[in-house]
Amino acid sequence: MARFTIENNRTEPMEIIFEPSAVEITLEVNKGVLIEWEGDEIGEIVLTQDYVVVGSPAGGGMRAWDDDGDEILGVL
Repeated sequence: MARFTIENNRTEPMEIIFEPSAVEITLEVNKGVLIEWEGDEIGEIVLTQDYVVVGSPAGGGMRAWDDDGDEILGVL
C-alpha cells in the first residue's frame, strides 16, 4: 500500500481526474487530497499545466479523501 498527498499550491483551482473511473474533482487553492493505492503494481500520476491524472495500479485499487477527511466516492 502507498499513500501520498496532492496539494494545490497554485493561484487557481486545478482538476484531478481519477482513472479508470473518470471521476473528476476540483481541488481548490491551498487544499489537498490524500490518495491511497493498494496492490502490487505501479500506479500513474500525470501532471499537466491544467490538470492531474491519477491512475490506479493495475490489478489494485485506489481510495481518496479530501482535506475534511471525507472519502471521495467512486475513484475505484
